[in-house]
Formats: sequence, C-alpha cells, structure tokens
Amino acid sequence: MNSPWYDPGFIVFALITGYTLGVILETPVLMAGLSACHSFKSRLKAGLLLTACTYPFVIIVMPRLINPDLHNTLYLAVTETLVPIAECAIFWMIFHRRLQPNPNGTAMLSRDVMTRDFAVIIAANLFSFGVGEILSFYISKL
Repeated sequence: MNSPWYDPGFIVFALITGYTLGVILETPVLMAGLSACHSFKSRLKAGLLLTACTYPFVIIVMPRLINPDLHNTLYLAVTETLVPIAECAIFWMIFHRRLQPNPNGTAMLSRDVMTRDFAVIIAANLFSFGVGEILSFYISKL
C-alpha cells in the first residue's frame, strides 16, 4: 500500500507537528476557558497532556480502522467526535476527581463547572481542527 499513513517517517512527522500545533492552538483556549477552580499549573498540564493522550490515536490507530485516503469525511467525523469525548474523560479522571470538597462538606465541583470545562475542551478541539483544515487546504494548493 502506498499510503503515507503506513510510512513510519510520515507518522513521526505527523505526530510531532500535529502535537505541537495542537498544543499551540488548544492550550490558550484551555488556559482562558477552564473553570477557576483549576490552578494555572493544572490548566497548563491539561493543554500539554490531553493532546498527548489522544493524538497518537488519530495518527496511528484510526487510519488503520478507517482509511483517510478513501474515506476522509468518515475518518474526520469519527476522530473529531471520539477525541473530545476521550479528552473530557481524561480531564475528568485527572483533574476533577482530585478536587477536594469545600470545608463545609459541600462538593467543590458543580455540574456547571464540569459542563463549562467539557465545553471548553470541545471548543479547543474544534478550534484546532478548523485551523488544521484551513492550513491543510492552503498547503495542498502549494
């Protein structure tokens, strides 16, 4: 098969450039939008970690399940749906479960906080996807 998705050099290049671009685009959205109950350090960690956990899935796993050369729309629809879901789950496991209850015994984490955080994670993914598609369009015209 002559697809770049099976070329180790392409995979390494795609992982490095895609991760870097993803972090550059998504981290500012996460830093600005995540709930105030998350420290600066936690927001920064989220920006670096979430893409690191999901991007290999996009570049290594999904092209073997759905060939992007033949079914690009399906590939994008599936990956761009699963990645934000996975990132929300990862964020919840790492950052929300660790939040301590308030001294009065009430939960620090409300449904509104979780909803906001998940919406911000989804927005960050949509933003990086949109920029990536625009870049891909212009690069293909070169």
